[in-house]
Amino acid sequence: MKKREKILTPSKEVPSEAAPAFVKRNLKHIWCDGERVEIDWPKVITHKEEPSWGLPEKCMRLRLDARDGEIDKFVIHWDGCFSSEMCHKVLESRGLSVHFCIDNDGTIIQLMDTNNIAWHARGVNTKSIGVEVSNAVYMKHAKKYKPARPVWESVECHGKQIGPILGFTDEQTAALKVLTKTICKRYKIPLAVPLNDKGELIKGVTKSWKTFKGVMAHYHLNKGKTDPAGLDLKEVVKDD
Repeated sequence: MKKREKILTPSKEVPSEAAPAFVKRNLKHIWCDGERVEIDWPKVITHKEEPSWGLPEKCMRLRLDARDGEIDKFVIHWDGCFSSEMCHKVLESRGLSVHFCIDNDGTIIQLMDTNNIAWHARGVNTKSIGVEVSNAVYMKHAKKYKPARPVWESVECHGKQIGPILGFTDEQTAALKVLTKTICKRYKIPLAVPLNDKGELIKGVTKSWKTFKGVMAHYHLNKGKTDPAGLDLKEVVKDD
């Protein structure tokens, strides 16, 4: 998603629980290949139960045959928005898509079946599933959040320091870990992240992104992206 900053102009403060009221329904499944898949998380909304969260067909490529065996990447983004509701509107208006959003309070929101191809990460859309974690990123937006968001002080990406920036809430990180492991188990995606020869997380584009199988950040695919720099992917895939 490009030029998101232009839409970050709310007239009032945005609370940390900015999702619609029906997030309290506590659904505990997501949809993969037209089937319900259990997920061990208490706050889940899907496009099936709440159609208003769905995206139009113009924003995706529908697949009638299963993508089993094709999907080998789970790509993590931040959305540059104040809430998943705002992200949903931006995606629809720009003809883009992603399979999942994670709102400020940790609610997992599914926008489309994982079997369909989302337009979220150029070059790997046909082989990946993506998630947008709600976060306005820049420190100038910090006062909009009540309570305050975490701050990632020292953040490097593509060889440059880009921090301090706003980080993910504890609820978002916990939800992301559960969603990541659920998707990786369903599609047999390795719980691996891009590492260098020293076992350190790569902080920029990896040359092997086309063949890499596992969990990666958007910045691993594109030098023009920094999302979600500051997130410890090794913690996301680590067994608790």
